Amino acid sequence: MSKSNQKCLENKSILKFFDGKSIFVTGAAGFLGVILLETFLRCFSGIQFIYILLRSKKGVSPEERKNELFKKPIFKELRENNPSAFSKVLVVNGDVSLPNMGMSEEDLLQVIENVTIVFHCAASISFMKPLK
Repeated sequence: MSKSNQKCLENKSILKFFDGKSIFVTGAAGFLGVILLETFLRCFSGIQFIYILLRSKKGVSPEERKNELFKKPIFKELRENNPSAFSKVLVVNGDVSLPNMGMSEEDLLQVIENVTIVFHCAASISFMKPLK
């Protein structure tokens, strides 16, 4: 067992809390979202599913963006030791700047019915937009 996985197991009550739960993450492709996603996949094997909200960007589909995300160096340990963990990640096509986060009715219902915990990590990094 790697050192990073040993640290994951130190607090069993947190591990137990996430068992069988499904999580919804906005901003999964951003700095905080990537760290959160990697930690969940590496440390919390009992998580049922992780839904990540991704939008199309520069002609790249949300599913393709997810695949590119998992090529980042932070996911190297998972790619080598537990590649099946990635199958828990389900992409929801959407955009937090739109009503209902731009999700289709079907996706919105799936998230409402299955998700227990939400981590809202999405942010606008444009400093040129008005505050309103």
